[in-house]
Amino acid sequence: MDDSTIRLRVAAKLQEQRKKKGYTLADVGSQLGISPSQLSRIENGNQDVSVVEMMRFAHLYDMNVVEFFLEAEDDEVVVTRRHDRPRVVRNVSPHGPVIQELLTHVGTVAMEPSLLLIPPLADSGEPLVHSGEEFITVLDGSVRFWVGTRMEDLDYGDTIYYPCTIPHQWANLANRPAVLLAVSTPPSY
Repeated sequence: MDDSTIRLRVAAKLQEQRKKKGYTLADVGSQLGISPSQLSRIENGNQDVSVVEMMRFAHLYDMNVVEFFLEAEDDEVVVTRRHDRPRVVRNVSPHGPVIQELLTHVGTVAMEPSLLLIPPLADSGEPLVHSGEEFITVLDGSVRFWVGTRMEDLDYGDTIYYPCTIPHQWANLANRPAVLLAVSTPPSY
């Protein structure tokens, strides 16, 4: 799936959800701290939106982030091939973009599994707080996590679990990339 296809699919879903909720561009803009014109550019596919920003939209629209990318699926068993997984920018750090690769190809699940591909010295940005729970395991490299007042250095094979209502963030402090498997519950669970 190429970047323009992903951007247009996300844009259409954002506009569809806003209208479904009966919100105007100004309503959503004021709730998310963006201008109506910026929201219009996003909804028309003329401006990218990061996964972190989509998390804010998902919370506002009471849905999970995966639903922005994927078509509805009726089958209970879903196979997602490696080349069909959406790859999007999660956030941009001073050391490069952090890529999030969504591992499921359906939006009606009780979890959101994804891979985080973290460049050397990159981080997650400001601490996040949202509904749900998160389980992360380090598949390659090492990452420092802050969850509330707790700090943990995780290496290959280490895992961490936390309620997402606790402020959390991470950083790759090494001079080599890191890969994380993250499984989150969407806001509705």
